[in-house]
Formats: sequence, C-alpha cells, structure tokens
Amino acid sequence: MEKKRFALAWRLLCLLLGCITSVNVMAQPLSVSGVISDDKGEPMAGASIVLKGSTTGTIADVDGTYTIAVPNEQAELVFSFVGMSTEEVLVGTRRTLNVTLTAEDNALDEVVVIGYGAVKKRDLTGSVASVKSGDIVAVPSADPMKAIQGKVAGIDITPTSGEAGAPVEILIRGTRSINASNKPLFIIDGIQGGRYEDVNPADIASLEVLKDASATAIYGSQGANGVVIITTKKGVEGKTTVSYEGYYGINGLAKYPSTLSGDAWMQMRRDAYAANGITDDNVIFSSEEQEAIRNNQWVNWEDEVMETGTQQSHSVSVRSGSEKTQTFMSGSYYKEKGLFYNDDAERFTARLNIDKTVSSWVKAGMYAQFAYWDKDARKGWVLNNAVSTLPLGTPYDENGNVVLYPVAGQPQTLSPLADNIENSAVNNTKQANTSIKAYVDIAPVEWLSFRSSAGGTFNFQRIGIFNSANSISQRDTKRSETSIENSNEQFYTWDNVLNFKKQFGEHGLNITALTSYTRRVSDVSKMIAPDQQQSSYLFYNIGAADATQSTLYSNYVGTETMSYAGRVDYNLMGRYLLTASLRADGASPLAEGNKWAYFPSIAGAWRISDEAFMAGAQDKINDLKLRVSYGITGNAAVDAYATQSGVQPGDRMGFGDTYAATYKYKQLLGNKDLTWEKSATVDIGVDLTMFNSRLNLVADVYNTNTTDLLMKRILPSSAGGDGKTTFQMWQNVGATNNKGLEITINTVNIEQPGDGWHWSSALTFSGNKEKIVSMYEGDIPGDETTTLKEGYPVKSFFGYKKTGIWQLDEAAEAAKWSYENKPVQPGDIKIANMSDVDTVPYAIDRDHDWTYLGQAAPKWLLGFNNTVSYKGFDLNVYMFVRWGQMINYELAGRYDPTGANGQLANYNYWTPTNPSNDYPAANSSRPLINYVGYTSLNFIDGSYFKLKTLTLGYTFPSKWISKVKLERLRVYFTANNLWTVSKSDLLDDYDPERGGASSYPLSRQFVFGVNLDF
Repeated sequence: MEKKRFALAWRLLCLLLGCITSVNVMAQPLSVSGVISDDKGEPMAGASIVLKGSTTGTIADVDGTYTIAVPNEQAELVFSFVGMSTEEVLVGTRRTLNVTLTAEDNALDEVVVIGYGAVKKRDLTGSVASVKSGDIVAVPSADPMKAIQGKVAGIDITPTSGEAGAPVEILIRGTRSINASNKPLFIIDGIQGGRYEDVNPADIASLEVLKDASATAIYGSQGANGVVIITTKKGVEGKTTVSYEGYYGINGLAKYPSTLSGDAWMQMRRDAYAANGITDDNVIFSSEEQEAIRNNQWVNWEDEVMETGTQQSHSVSVRSGSEKTQTFMSGSYYKEKGLFYNDDAERFTARLNIDKTVSSWVKAGMYAQFAYWDKDARKGWVLNNAVSTLPLGTPYDENGNVVLYPVAGQPQTLSPLADNIENSAVNNTKQANTSIKAYVDIAPVEWLSFRSSAGGTFNFQRIGIFNSANSISQRDTKRSETSIENSNEQFYTWDNVLNFKKQFGEHGLNITALTSYTRRVSDVSKMIAPDQQQSSYLFYNIGAADATQSTLYSNYVGTETMSYAGRVDYNLMGRYLLTASLRADGASPLAEGNKWAYFPSIAGAWRISDEAFMAGAQDKINDLKLRVSYGITGNAAVDAYATQSGVQPGDRMGFGDTYAATYKYKQLLGNKDLTWEKSATVDIGVDLTMFNSRLNLVADVYNTNTTDLLMKRILPSSAGGDGKTTFQMWQNVGATNNKGLEITINTVNIEQPGDGWHWSSALTFSGNKEKIVSMYEGDIPGDETTTLKEGYPVKSFFGYKKTGIWQLDEAAEAAKWSYENKPVQPGDIKIANMSDVDTVPYAIDRDHDWTYLGQAAPKWLLGFNNTVSYKGFDLNVYMFVRWGQMINYELAGRYDPTGANGQLANYNYWTPTNPSNDYPAANSSRPLINYVGYTSLNFIDGSYFKLKTLTLGYTFPSKWISKVKLERLRVYFTANNLWTVSKSDLLDDYDPERGGASSYPLSRQFVFGVNLDF
C-alpha cells in the first residue's frame, strides 16, 4: 500500500516538474526575423512591426529586414506601413517571417456624401470636399463652420462680428449675384435649408462641400451657390458609449487701437489750434477741461465699456444599438459672454437619431433636433462712442453709479456707459428651433431601393427691445421706445428617391430618380411704441406705453417649390466614369410662364493610374484621376411676390369736411417678366495620390458664367410716384463671371510605429477672380461702396486714390492744384490725378479722378494645418492667409482733426514737424469732412497672415484610465486668434479679419477642454 502511495506521489512530482519545465521553456523569449517588402518586391524601410496587444515593437531597416523578440509561439505580429495593408501573422513554429504588404485604397474607398446619395471617393466625378468629425471638433467653437475656416479650398468663411453668438459669412467660389442671395444651401440630415448654427459640432459625423455644377446641379435652383451637407452621428451596434466634451475659456485681449489720453491728447488739441495760430492754453482748453486736467480726471472710455468675455461648452452623447435598432442621443449647453455689458448668448440643444431595421428589406428612422437660443445684444455704437468721447470727466459717482453726463465742459454729452445702467437698454432675442425628419427605406432586391423622407423645421422667435429716455439710442429724442416682434417660420420638405444600382460585368450603372417638394411659411407681427411708463416693464408690458403713437406691423409670406430630377452614374471597369443629371425646378415667387427651369449637368472622370501604361509608375503613383464637368444651376432667391405690385394706405383726401381713404403702390413694384438667374460652370480637376498615400493632391480650375442677374433696380422718376416714394423693381439685369484655382495638399511627413512621432500637414489654396461682365444699361453710379462697373468685382470700392499728404517742401506745387475748386496746401490729402486729359489743368474732381480702389473679396486664400503627435501628446498649429482684399476701415473715418473730442492713439497725423503721410493735418477749424478726398482714408489693403489656432493636448494611456472605467481621456489647451500680421502698417492695432468695422472687435480666446468616453 505504501509502495502504491509512493509511486503515485512520484508521478505527481514528475508531472509538476514537467509543467514547471514546460512553462520555463515557453517563457523564454523567441527571436523572429524576416524581410518586409511591397507587392513589387521592394524592401519596406520604416515599416512597423508590433507585438499585438502590447507596445513592444520595432522598425524595418533600410533593406526591409527586422528582428523582434516574442514571448511564445502563440504571439501575433502586426505589420503596417502608411498607405499599405495591415497584416497580422501568428508566429507558430516559424522563426523567419517574410511579409508582403500591398498598397491599400482605404482613402479611395472612403464614402463621401453627395446629393441624394453617397459614393466612394474613387468614383467621384465632381468637385466635393469632405471634412470629418475630428477636424471639426479640433477647434472649440459652437459654430461648425468656424471650425473649418481655411480647411476647404474654395470656401471663404469670415466672421460677421465679434458679438457673442455672431454667425459667419460663407461664400463658395466667389460672389455671383448682385442682390440675390450668395449663401450656399445647407442640407442637415437630408433637410434642406436647416440652420447650421443650431447643430452641436460634437454631433457631426461628416461635413461635405459640393462646389462644381456637376455636384450641385442635382439641387437645381437651390444649389447655385454651392451646397454644404452636414451628416450627424448615428447609433452603432454593440457596447453603449457615453461621451463628454467640454471646455471653458476667456475671450479678451481684443486687437483694437487704444485712445489718446493725458499729454498725448493735450498735444493733439494744441496742434489743432496751432494750425490757426493759437497757442494760449486758456483759449485751447475750456475752464472745465483745465480743472479736470488739474484733478487728473482722465478717462479711458474704451477700457470702461470693454470687459473680459468668457465661453463654455458642455456636451454629452450616448451611442448604442442592437442588431435591429441603433440610437444616438445628445444634449449640449453653450454660453458665451461678449466684450460688452449685456452682450451674451446661450444655446441649449438636444438630438435624437434612431435607425430601425424592420425586416431584411425595410428600414426606417427618425432624426430630431431641438435648439433654444437666448441672446442679449448691444448696439454697435458702444465702442464708437467710447472712441470719440472726450477723455476727461467722472464716469462714476461716489457710490459707483454711472454718471449720465460725465464729460468735462460738455454737459450735453451722454456717457458711453449710459446703456450699462440696469433697464436702460435691453435687446433680447429668444428663439426655439426644431427640426425633425422621418424616413423609410425599401429594398426588395439588392439592386433596387426606394426612400421616402419627410421633414420640417419650425422656428419661433421673439425679439424684445427697450431703450429708455436716457439710453444712447434715445439721446436726441429723450423719449423711451419699446418694441416687440414675434415671428414663426415653418419649412416642410418631402423627398422621394428611387435608386437602381447594378454591376454588369465590367459595366457599373447607378440610376437615381427623385421628386422634391418644399413649402415655406412665415408670419411676423411687430409693435413699436414710445413713452413706456416704467423702465422695469421693458417690453413685457408694451400696453403701458403710448398706444396713440404706436406702430403696428404684420406680414405673411408663403412660397413653394416642386422639383423632379434624375441622375445616371456609369463606370467602365472602375476606370472610366460618367455622371449626367437633369433637374426641373418650379418656384412660386416667379410669374406664370417663368416658374419652371431646367438644370442639366454632365461630368466624366478617367482613372489614369489604372491604365496599363502606368504600370511602371505605380510604385510612386497610387492613384491619378482626371475630372471634367459642366453644369447649370439657378437662383430664384428674390422677395416673395416679387412679380406682383402691392398697395398700401396713402394720405387722406378731403372733400369739404369729408375725408376719404386713398391707396398707393408699395415701393417695390411687381415684374411679371422676372425669370431665373442661371450659372453655368466648367470644372477641370485632378486627384493624385503618391508615395504609398503619403502625398495626396486635389486641384481644380473652374469658370462660372452667371446670366440674367437678379437685381432690385431703382426706377427712374418717369416711372411715376407721389414725389416721396422711389420705386424699385426686381429685374434680370446682366451677367457676372467667376474663375479660379483650388489646390488641396495632404502629406504624411513623419510616421513612426506605435506611439512614435507622427507629423501630417494639410495645405489649401483658393484663388478666385470675379467681375461684372455686363449690366442692363452699363455702369451704375453710386457712392464709394455701391458703384457697379463692368469689368470689376461686384463688391468693389471706388473713389479718390490717396497717394500721401502734401508736405512743406511741396507747397509751391500744391498751390497749383485745386480739389473740387478748393485750394490745396501742405497737410492736405494728396489725391492721384487719374485723368490724362483734364478740362482744367491741375484740377481734381469726381467726374475725372474717381477710380477703382480695390475689392472686398480676397484674391487668394491659404490655409496651412500641421498636426504633430508623440506618445500621448498632440500639437496642432493652424495658420491662415487672406490676401488681396481691401477693407473699409471705419475707424479711419472717425479721425477728428479739430481735436475737440476723443482720438485714437494710432492717428499719425501731419504737422510741420511730423511729416506723416497717414492722416491730414490737425486743424481746429477743419473737421474731417472739409478735407477733399477724406473718404480715401478708409480704404486700406486688408491682407493679413494669422496664426489662427494652436492646440496642445494629451491623451492618457488606457492602462491608467481603465482603472476608473474610462475608455478615453484627453485634456487640451487651445489659443485662437493668437497672432496677426497685417500688410498695412495702418492696421497694426486692428484685426483685419473683422473686415474694417469699428464695432464688436474680434477677441483672442484661450480655452481649456476635456474629452472623455465611458
């Protein structure tokens, strides 16, 4: 018995020792080596080899060889290289592993959303740019379009102001129309005309910009100015993911000229009086001003009215789904406080996207979004008043309250802070916007599908404004004014799309047919009344104002469109691609006989890289495609009922003691001949991918001719009227032309395996040249900003051209000249003589010497984006150039040569001892308007370079955050509008991206943020 026990124990011991030995043997690292090459047999130097599930890895050397230690034969190695397929190989008993990597076309297989469908990038025939979610949220902003500024060639995005919640202006390939809309069409989850400002950027999955007529003609009249398609995120099958994205930052350090104060301001006043031979301070300064100077009562009104703003954003989303149902839900809160008192904006959004698989051939879904805005605004004159107000006085009393009339020696001058008093000036907008869409997809067979989708947007808005008798806006009337406006807009859309897609051997055919119906209804009611009884009522009790002097207004507008369209996509061997489409659009605002128009397009593409003669170059050229397209789009964006003449009440007539009502035509007369504005575009493009997808280039040249321009024309007096009314009429008046070049280059400069160095760059270039080709009766004269001339851009500036300031040593020459029959002397503005043959020698006048000064649109744009990462750190640097545009610099026009009031410190004005060429002489008896050519001071070359955004982030390793049940955690710091260099020295203290406006300057933002996934 004991022998048996001993034998059993011995066997167990041997078994245990055997297991230990086996484990020790397996634990000994194995060495695996080999050669990595491409599908042509060339060694892949720099290829990555990583032990799957770990950070252990190495890089292939110059001849493609590698050696790596693995723990056991069950280990798997991952072989990868940029632009090549990724291979995973089990080690097993092999100690030599030679691997071949093939070039992958993942980028070409990427799906791009187009009109009423989606295609792979390799099959695109039109000019379409795609921006993905990561690039949109890389810039912390409540506005998704601000985030893509300069990142898409051909689209010019500029801020409308620095006001809290202000939108941007968007132009795709320049200005075509004179009076009709130049805004692109927005499609948000298939709903036309949506408000992109309401979309939380964190909810966006992709954003596509359709630029050429081949891409936009499927939208007909609505696609004339380009199309922006926003697709929001959807649910995904599998584990539920909860994400949070939030940031908080400050808005401040606005680039804006400071004001003169102290000795500098006193010197300007003295210089102004010295020009008239006055040097006695008792004459130059009033007794009140002298007393304030003695008491050191200097006031920087600019600093007083400007505050430090803030912004914050918080967004939570949930993505989940089963095999049958996928759901995406999100909610967000955004708040921005601007640079002034009562300048702020709040936005709440909520989104619910549901996709449901009903059966193997039926799918349905619903996308819904709600956005609520609450905005308080200040009038743009706040900063203008601060700049021009005398910098002497007492802004606050001993209790810290605003003094209404604080300016020394100017008892009638209202304080720039008057609107900061509670209930003095309130401008509040509340807006609730809802979008909803439901769809059903039916696919009875694999090659045929039908989608019907219906949706709508419902916008409700209330604007309440109250200005007390002591507010800045009422400083002349000294009477309060109250107004309230309620409006609601409803937009309905119903699309039906039938799609046939089938492959016949080497032939691929995709046919799309659709109908689209839209209806827009809006009604507005408004009441304005003076003399509100209590300031605390604001606009909430307008009945307490003087109803006998109130103004009532209401309006109702309804429009409809109906469209039919078809598109055929054909490809031969995936190498020769052809797309043709035709859309018929009908629009209710136009008159009978002109309501319908047809918009065709055709495009072809040749994938040259697939040809046999390119076989020798395929080691360098991964993809090369040539695109050519032609198409026509239209524009009917005119006032509703523009073909009808309306009437309105006129002055009462008297017959003895009896009064009779009269009616007269409204200012806008109808035009039953009004027809569509049409744009025909030719586009030639090249798509090139090289060096294993490390270099990608997309280039387009285009030429757009727009005819039958829609313009609201002022009619001559012979059209009739009562002497008080200038009649206007929408007419088709002429033609414009836009031509340009667009280039996008994406490069992978450094790519190391694992968490090694990565550096990628993206460069976009856009050049556009626009001009008016013809007008109905030649040039249309106007002022400096409204003149229209054939051969020049729509938005051009005309006027006297300033060449400098007349200097003392030019006195004899200046004496020969007359400007508009006025003598010229040193210190005056020197104006260019533009006429070769003057009726009067040495004479300057508007008829002969007004000239083209410049254009509002840039000649070219350049965006340069760089992203560098190492381990968990990432750095993004984005630079932007806008060149060749002229701005109307309003602050130059606020220069006051008399020195009577406030002045900016950068007014480098002429004096006998300061021979400046910037601003004319200070003169106490000559206000700026008395200098001939004074408007020429405003028009300045606004070209600039800007370090737009800098972001530094860190993503925590998963092994750290997994302990607290997090899947991802990233923190970052972003600086926006960081540094600007202007071409003109006159703009050194101003951010020219603002476009020349003196109100609401652009501020710098410094933001701290966090992104995390549960």
